[in-house]
Parts: sequence; C-alpha cells; structure tokens
Amino acid sequence: MPAERRAERSLEALCRMLVPTDRVRRDGEAQVVPAGFLVRGDTVLLEAGDRVPDDGRPAIAEEHVPVAERTGMLFMNTALTRGRAEMIVTATGMRTEVGAIAEALRTGAEPSSPLQVQMDILGRSLAVSAAWPWPPTPSWPSYGAKSSPTSPFGRWP
Repeated sequence: MPAERRAERSLEALCRMLVPTDRVRRDGEAQVVPAGFLVRGDTVLLEAGDRVPDDGRPAIAEEHVPVAERTGMLFMNTALTRGRAEMIVTATGMRTEVGAIAEALRTGAEPSSPLQVQMDILGRSLAVSAAWPWPPTPSWPSYGAKSSPTSPFGRWP
C-alpha cells in the first residue's frame, strides 16, 4: 500500500506541474495564476523560455500607445528566447490573433485580402457609373424646327 500512496502523490504532483500558470503583477505584487484567469490589462512577467500566454504589448513606463497601434505586439504562443519582459495583456482567448486563425479554420471562411477589398470597391463604382446615364443625351430638335442644335462651343452653322 505505501507504494500506491507514493504513486498517487507523485501523480498529483505531476498534474499540478502540468497546469499552465503565469506570473502576473497585480496590485503591485507578483502572483502566480492559472493561464485561463488572465484578463485584459494584466501585466504578465515573462522570462527566457516562456511562451506568451495571450496577445499583448510590452509594458514600458509611462507609455501612451493608442489602442489600435499594432507595432511591437507580442502574440500568443510565441516564445521568449532570451532576457525578461513585462507585457500588458490586450486580448485573450478567441480574441487573440491565434483565436482569429482558429475561427477562420473552424468556419472555413477566409478573410478578404486588401486587394480583394479594393477590387470590390472598384467593381461597385464601375457598376454604379455604368447604370448612370452619362454623358447626358442631347435633346436634338426635330427636323422641322426653326432652331438649329447647339454644341458646347456655340451654335452650329
């Protein structure tokens, strides 16, 4: 029986080690939280060898970056190869770039490329201009009329 008890304790210890956790700074102190409990605005502490848990941007002191800014982003599942980093979480779960790829694979729908978007706009513009009566047809008088047609440059001789 003691061997079974040791095996169970070893198995429990292995299960605890397999639960993905992240080091987070909340309320000014570092905490270890399960990976699924990250929220937008958390500051994640990363070290060499860690995988980025969610999308985010580097945390720089007194940084004022617009929300739509996409340069310098850290994306989910990329590895930190050396050094340390602090990251502010901007997207979690299916709202990350990896989540968008997974959703596209699940639905089978491909997002439109920028060229496709521009071609759609051009096609709509051409369709509208083709349906529009342009140039306007001149209203020519009948042959029996006393006045002669006019051109844009004056009267016809």
